[in-house]
Amino acid sequence: MSRRDGEGVILNEISEKTNKETSSEHTQDKPSPKKSNPIVQAFQANPEAYRIQVFAVLLLGILFAAHAWATFSQSYCTYCFRIYLSFFSVLGAVIFTGLAAYQPGALAHRRDIWIILLVLLIAGGVGLSRTLSLGNKLIDQPLALKVGRIEVPRVKNLSLQSGTIPLYGLVENYFGLTYEGAIRSIRLSLQAGVMIALGITVGLMCLMIAWLWTRRKKADGLSYTGRLWIVLMVFGLVLSPTIVLGGGYTDYDCQGIIPAATSSASFHLNTFIPEGSVVYWGTGLSPAVLLQVPGIKIYPAQLNSMFSYRIGGEPDAMAAYGLWNRNLAKQWLDEAHVVVLSGMTYKDPTYDWVVNKVEHEGYREIASSPPLHTCNEKTNLLIFIKK
Repeated sequence: MSRRDGEGVILNEISEKTNKETSSEHTQDKPSPKKSNPIVQAFQANPEAYRIQVFAVLLLGILFAAHAWATFSQSYCTYCFRIYLSFFSVLGAVIFTGLAAYQPGALAHRRDIWIILLVLLIAGGVGLSRTLSLGNKLIDQPLALKVGRIEVPRVKNLSLQSGTIPLYGLVENYFGLTYEGAIRSIRLSLQAGVMIALGITVGLMCLMIAWLWTRRKKADGLSYTGRLWIVLMVFGLVLSPTIVLGGGYTDYDCQGIIPAATSSASFHLNTFIPEGSVVYWGTGLSPAVLLQVPGIKIYPAQLNSMFSYRIGGEPDAMAAYGLWNRNLAKQWLDEAHVVVLSGMTYKDPTYDWVVNKVEHEGYREIASSPPLHTCNEKTNLLIFIKK
């Protein structure tokens, strides 16, 4: 290699090195692009979904604020607020479905895990809520007795002991219950466990159906969790008229003539309750029967029965908001000239203190009225008049 060629190679190397350094400096000086919020990205890609979400969120907020203002600022039916919320709470499901359907891939994995767990939690919770209706039919008393007699290891201070003991005996000793209470607890626990398991099974069915649907329809832009939420709501819609979500038989299913029965009970009350009497209403039934009993004084908070009852609280504050508690109930019971109970509340342990008072403190019992619901004999009205 000649001297001139060697100098050329050296110059080329120096030039390349200089170009690389300059390019590197320009790259470092150039600011890196800002990362956009993945949820914002998703809605930018689907403006129609964005408009739906914004409308649903605003509508939910406006309806909530309007009902809160009417209830608390205007003191209008304060105990009805939670019931009013149920009129439009379905908007929450609409909002959640939109978020589940259109959230982008950056958050998809975490989203899927949380929504799957939420669906299973909802399904199990619905199953638990059916413990006293459907669960009562599945787990009867004889089965609870068989389970209660199963021999289990003895336990003391959370350590196993030698020998065995019937399960009901273990429950008796641990919780300090009677035999009847132990069997009742075992039955209730079995019912709750079975119903939770059935609920989670339905939730797993929803997961499977949504998965199959996603495999068949991959190109429509709807995510797996969006389909899962839709499947869950369809299940709820289909099961609403059944015992699973409809609660089974209620007074509304009675084929009797309710207006005639109500009128007959009203006539009975009007016959025996003197005009001007202060009435303690402890029936747990509709107060419509009082419409035809003129000239009596009542405690309005009691008309909504246990729906407006609260545990604890200042009596004056309770009364101001149309609520009542045990202290107010005792005060009203002392003031009342007439106490009206029903066949249901007369046998209800939570009314024992009322029953004890009317039976042992100078009240005269009048013959009971015909039942308000012809299909339920316990809806008769019991009248006690202070002597």
